[in-house]
Amino acid sequence: MKPVLIDGSIFPPLFNEVRKVKETLKTYCLPGDAIPSPKQNLRYAIEQTYGVTVDIRLVPLETPLLRGLIEIYDKRSMIYIDSGLNSQWTRYVFAKEISHHLLHQDEYFSLNIMSTIDYIILDEREIDGDAVHPSKDIQAEMITKFSAMEFVFPYEFREISKAEIASGKTTAFAVAAHFDIPEHIVQYALSDKYMEYAKRVWAEIH
Repeated sequence: MKPVLIDGSIFPPLFNEVRKVKETLKTYCLPGDAIPSPKQNLRYAIEQTYGVTVDIRLVPLETPLLRGLIEIYDKRSMIYIDSGLNSQWTRYVFAKEISHHLLHQDEYFSLNIMSTIDYIILDEREIDGDAVHPSKDIQAEMITKFSAMEFVFPYEFREISKAEIASGKTTAFAVAAHFDIPEHIVQYALSDKYMEYAKRVWAEIH
């Protein structure tokens, strides 16, 4: 199986949207830089930034392969999150699903949800390398993973976290508990490849 190539050109505008939402967080939500940031703060910031109303429902999705999904209409959206998830996964899945609002073009959305789910389940995801080029609706399911990480585990905390883990001062498990996110997400965000890529993109848009 070949890894899926994500179009790197989407990352600067995506991260710029993350920046805009975080600025709204700091302006309207007190404390805007709280760690972990309350989910309702991110919801409010998204609503204020994009002029939408976001409804969130915890429901039993009854499959380990699907943790959440979003339905987006004209000026509102509905997010469904598996009610069986723990606090850490609920926070991350919420951030990932609400991140779909950062993608404005229609081609990033699909009316065929089952084919999208099947594709995501079956294929690996990579930022670069020899790979299959998926359609933009498939890419949206992948790149919202990265915007979610930027919300729940902000860039400005990652270098010190990585250094403290390397020195034995803390662990990935402890960092995950501190930010109330899955340890898997901490490990991915602190991987050399993602750290290097995110650093380059943030430098480009600042």
